[in-house]
Amino acid sequence: MNGAKISLLLRSRWSVLSASADILPLLGYASDDFVSGRVSFGELIHPDDSDLTEILFATDSGRSSGAMNLRLRQAGGQIR
Repeated sequence: MNGAKISLLLRSRWSVLSASADILPLLGYASDDFVSGRVSFGELIHPDDSDLTEILFATDSGRSSGAMNLRLRQAGGQIR
């Protein structure tokens, strides 16, 4: 199992705080691509997971942290 993780700032939609080095073999992008904003994390999310992103960024959720699995498009276009 891959241990790739991405940490988001939930107050600023799609602002990536950190991404583990394991993200490169998983998605084909370097962790710095996400942190620097060269790659938009939000644009890689599968459209059918929009309901999950609404939960993730809900201002009334009261959550300060948590984990969620989303389908993402790899650099080569495949869904992971």
